[in-house]
Amino acid sequence: MGLVNDVSVARASLETVGAKARTLARHRLAGLPVPALWVVPSGEADLDGVVHQIPDVVGAGPWMLRSSAPDEDATGRTLAGQYHSERVDEAEGLLGALERVRSSGKDPMPVLVHGFVDGRASGVVFSRHPLQPGESALEAGLADQVTAGRGGAEVWTRDRSGAGWFGRPRRARRGPALLSSSAAAEILNLALRVEALAHGDPRDVEWVWTDSGPVILQDRSCASDPAVSNYFLPERFASGASPLGWSLLSPVIQRCAVDDALRFLGREGSLRGPSLLVRAEVPHLSREASTELFRHFPGRLLPDEVRLENARLRVPWLSRVLSGFPRLPAVVGTLIAEPDWWPPAHRRRWNTFLTRLDRALESAPLDSDYIDAADAAGVADVFDACSAWSESLLSLHRWSLIHAEIMWRFTGRERPDEPGHATARALSELAALGPDADLSEFLRCHGHRSAGIDPANVTWAESPDSVRALRRLLVGSERPATGDVSVLGGGWLPGPIRSWKSFVLDLREDQRHHWQRILSRLRAGCLRAGELLFESGDLASPDAVFGLERWAVLAALRGEPRIGRPRPWRGLVPVPSVRSSGPFMRGIGVSPGRARGRVCRVEGTVDLSAVRPGSILVTRAADPAWALAFGATAGLVQELGGLLSHAAILARESGLPAVMGVRGACGIFQNGDLVELDGAAGTVMRIQEPGSDG
Repeated sequence: MGLVNDVSVARASLETVGAKARTLARHRLAGLPVPALWVVPSGEADLDGVVHQIPDVVGAGPWMLRSSAPDEDATGRTLAGQYHSERVDEAEGLLGALERVRSSGKDPMPVLVHGFVDGRASGVVFSRHPLQPGESALEAGLADQVTAGRGGAEVWTRDRSGAGWFGRPRRARRGPALLSSSAAAEILNLALRVEALAHGDPRDVEWVWTDSGPVILQDRSCASDPAVSNYFLPERFASGASPLGWSLLSPVIQRCAVDDALRFLGREGSLRGPSLLVRAEVPHLSREASTELFRHFPGRLLPDEVRLENARLRVPWLSRVLSGFPRLPAVVGTLIAEPDWWPPAHRRRWNTFLTRLDRALESAPLDSDYIDAADAAGVADVFDACSAWSESLLSLHRWSLIHAEIMWRFTGRERPDEPGHATARALSELAALGPDADLSEFLRCHGHRSAGIDPANVTWAESPDSVRALRRLLVGSERPATGDVSVLGGGWLPGPIRSWKSFVLDLREDQRHHWQRILSRLRAGCLRAGELLFESGDLASPDAVFGLERWAVLAALRGEPRIGRPRPWRGLVPVPSVRSSGPFMRGIGVSPGRARGRVCRVEGTVDLSAVRPGSILVTRAADPAWALAFGATAGLVQELGGLLSHAAILARESGLPAVMGVRGACGIFQNGDLVELDGAAGTVMRIQEPGSDG
C-alpha cells in the first residue's frame, strides 16, 4: 500500500489514517494553509519500503513523523500529547522513528508524515476561549515553546463579534514582540474559518508563523467550559437546585436578570456563550454574562464580590464602556418605557404590585383550595401563574437592587432608621412568644418562608419544629431581638433621601418575603403533581417529582410516555473536608466587630437545631429565614455574598460581626474549631489550642 497522499487520506476511514491526518487533509482540500502530507496506514506491513519512499515522495528532510490514532483529536476526546511524534533529520533515522511513533499506542497506529515546517513563532489558537466563550485567544512562543507546555511569550485575545475596531486583537500579556497586530488577526481569523468547517464546534489549533503566513499543524475540538460567577445565584441556591425547581425558575431568571438588562442597553446578542450554568447542582451566572451586565457600572457601584472575582471589571470604567458601548436609542427607549428607574414611580409600582398579588393569591389558580384539587391542566396553570408573578416581581427587584447599591455607596453604610422589613417583623413576633406558645398564628403569617428559593425546599409551615428550634435560640440571647441601634446612623440625610434609603433597604428583604409567598404556591403545585403521578404509579413518592423537569412532569400528567426516570436530588451540595495551609483567611468584611467562638457549620435549616449560643456560624450562604438564629450566635462566616447580601444586611441589623466571600470556608472549618473573626477587616483566624495538631 505504501504512503497514502492527502487526497486519499481525506476520504479514508479513521481506522486506516487516523483522525488527526484526516482532519488536516480535509482542511488542505478546503484551501486552508496545511503542509502537504502523507500517511503510513495502520495496516502497512512493509516499513522498509515506506522508509525508502519518503525522501522521494515527501521531499528532502528534515521530516516530521507524527501519531494519528483513530481516537486522537476526535470530537469529545483529543488525547493531546498521549502518543509519540518525532523530527527526523537524516534518512538513516527514519525506520527507527517510524517504528517508535507507530508503536506508541495500544495497536500499531497510522503515522502522519510531512516536511518539517520552520518558522519564527508558533503556538496555539482557541477559536472560542475555553473560559471566556465571547472571545478567541492565541498564545505565541518561540519554536515549540507553547505546545511543549512552557507557556507563551505573548497572549492575544479578541471579541468574537468583531464589531468595528472593538474587534481588533488585544495584546493581553507582554513579552518579546513575536507577532504584529495584523499577524495576530490573521491567525485568529484562521481559527474562525476552521471552526466554521467544524459546524461551529470550538477548535484548538496549533500553528506556525512562516514567511508566507500561518500554517496549521493540528486541529482538535476544544471543550468549552465557561468560567462562572459566584454573584447572586449560588447565594440563593446554596444547597443546590432541584431539576424541577430550576426548570421552572431559570426561564424567568434568564429573562429578568440577563435578557432584559442587555436589551435595555441595546446589547442583546452580545453574549457568545450561555449566560446561566449549573455546576454540581448549583446555578451560576457565567463570567461572560457577569462582565456584560456590570460593564457599564462605575467601580464604586460594583458589588464587592463581583469586582474581586472578575479582573475585567477592575479596569478603568471608560475602557470597559468603550469596549461594549450601549446603543443610545435603546437607552433612551428604556428610560421612557421603564418607569422603575425613577424612585417615586418604582415605589408606586411596588405598592400596586402588592395589592394585585394579595388578590391573586386568594384566587384561582393560586389559592390553596384550587391547587389541592388541581388536575393535569390545573397544575400547568399553577406553573404558568407562578412564573408570571415571579417575573413581575423580579422586574421590580432588579431596579430595587440598583437603587439599594446607589444609596448604600453614596450615603454611608448605616441604616438611618430601625428595620421595618418582613424578616425583622418575624424576628420580633417570634421573640415575643413564650417557649411553649402556639405557633399557628405565627405560621399563618410567615409559614410560607423556607431556606432558599427552590420550591423543593420545605417551608416553615411544613416544619414547625425548625421554627421552635429557632425560638429556643432566642432565649437568653444577649443581642436585642429586633436589631441593635448602635448600627443605625444617617441622621444627617435630608428627609426624602433618608426615607428612600430606609425603603429600598427594607424592600430587598420584603421582596424576598413576597417572592416566597409565590414560591410556596409553586411548591404546592409541584407536590400536587407529585401526588397525581404517585397515584398513577409513575413515581415512588410525591416529592420524587422534584427530580423531573417541567416538561417531563406535564407530559406524564397528560398520560404521555415519560422519557427517563427522576434524577436523584441530594438537596445539599457536599462539602469536602480540607485544612487550610495558614492560620488566616480573608474575605469581605460586611458587619463590624470581633468575635471568638466554636464553629457550627450550617448547610440547611435542619442544622440550626445544633447551633448553640456563642457559636460562629459557618455556611455557604445564610438565608433570611435563618436570621432568627443571628441573635444567639457570636459571628457569621459565609463563603458567598458581599456587602448588600441579605445575610449581610441582617447581620448588621443584629449587631453580628460577619465576614463574607471566604472561599472554601465550609470545607476548611470543622465543627468545634475555635476561630476568631474581624468583621471590619474581613479576616477569619483559627485559634490553635493546647494539644492541637494544627
